[in-house]
Amino acid sequence: MMPTVLVRADASVQIGTGHIMRTLTLSNELKKNSFEVIFLTKKLEGNLDEVIVKNGFEVINVDSFCESDEVLEIIKRKNASLIIFDNYGIDYEYEKKIKQNSDIKIFSFDDTGEKHFCDILLNQNIYAKKEDYKGLVPQNCYVLAGAQYALLRDEFKNIKIKEKIEIDRKKINILVTLGGSDERNVGENVMQVIEKIDDLNLFTTVIAGKSNPHFLKLENFAKNSKKDFLVLKSSENMAQLMNDSDIAITAGGSTVLEVLFLLLPSITIELASNQHKIVQELKKRELSIAVDECVQIESAIKKLCDLQTRKHLIENMRAFFKDNLQDEIVKAIKKKIYEDFKVVSASFDDCENLFLLANDEEVRKNSFSQNKIELNEHKAWLKKALEDKTRALFVLKLKDVFLGQIRFDKIEKTDDYLISFSIAKEIRGLSLSSLIIKKSIEKFSKNHKTNKIIAHIKKENTASLKAFEKAGFKTAAQNEFITMECEI
Repeated sequence: MMPTVLVRADASVQIGTGHIMRTLTLSNELKKNSFEVIFLTKKLEGNLDEVIVKNGFEVINVDSFCESDEVLEIIKRKNASLIIFDNYGIDYEYEKKIKQNSDIKIFSFDDTGEKHFCDILLNQNIYAKKEDYKGLVPQNCYVLAGAQYALLRDEFKNIKIKEKIEIDRKKINILVTLGGSDERNVGENVMQVIEKIDDLNLFTTVIAGKSNPHFLKLENFAKNSKKDFLVLKSSENMAQLMNDSDIAITAGGSTVLEVLFLLLPSITIELASNQHKIVQELKKRELSIAVDECVQIESAIKKLCDLQTRKHLIENMRAFFKDNLQDEIVKAIKKKIYEDFKVVSASFDDCENLFLLANDEEVRKNSFSQNKIELNEHKAWLKKALEDKTRALFVLKLKDVFLGQIRFDKIEKTDDYLISFSIAKEIRGLSLSSLIIKKSIEKFSKNHKTNKIIAHIKKENTASLKAFEKAGFKTAAQNEFITMECEI
């Protein structure tokens, strides 16, 4: 069983769907990494609980008067390792209460530069910078700031981006997507403006989000219009729709990141106060045409039909969105969770996990003996190792999750010990090896007298060499392998 992650987020007609949609994207990435994810939501009008369940996640509705107490009870009951907060109603004091009354790690989304009591903070907006959070988060908090950390669904990451500089004026495809709810029905206002444009041949697709209360009005407008309108209740292929469009008309929310990623020329409307900085940044960097009101959309559409304007915007988008570090988000989560591992004495109950790790392809590659180990051979070795007074065998665990092993073998006629370790694939690449070495030596030294710990490392195993060096080891000799030492 892998660690459990809780997500506290909501969707409604008033709130919109952005918080749930972006946490769903992150949750699907965590699920690929074998985490169990559970959503905690309120049963609000326009919620997306069915969508969450359809994505394969459990939903628990929270509705008590003191929500933080209810969340703490769920954390305890589910033995959760991390909670993700994407909710403007959850503030620093709420986070602090959760943190101080549990051993859980906290991941907070932030869009407005607020103070947080968390372990990881993500602001994926285009204006965000790490230095913005100096003094606003704990010193050991990982701050992931900027559009390079944009959470993009697989449909976006895997698509082949079309060239969009030139357009076919016989049929100009416009995509209107104004968020999951559009409570003020701005979508219909946009359709009214487009209907009055007589000198361009426009085909317009309007995406009404799952929480949009005006779907029937939009659909009725499209049926009675002399123009080509298609109104869809949400979309399962948004990336393809965007990629096939010539112009997008969007709100200043998370959709902006998807539009930029697909190099789609766009018109952006500010529909909420928390979108102001995003829209201003788009305007400043010349990444989109920002409009203050719907009547300006006609001139903006005509401007985006100009070849040089399109080329300029697309070049700016290409330069701006050259990197996507979404994988770093999952990596940061894994590192924060797993850095709390414990070093415990091994027992025969660890036999299966140790056997599978010993035969892991990566472990065998870095071992001095690369032959596959048979189960009976392994059982006999483990029984002997556990009884051997000149050997100390430990395992690394986070709660009930097996993460690796570390061994100390006494060198004959000395008080020195030879150290060796191997880690499970779940924590490889997280830069935890030096911490593993330090914690293990500390654990070992409590019950064993020694002056020096020695490591033998293959010359090509640069990761281990760096880890031992970071843990305080120094190179003592080089022959067919490198010998490193650390005095205790």
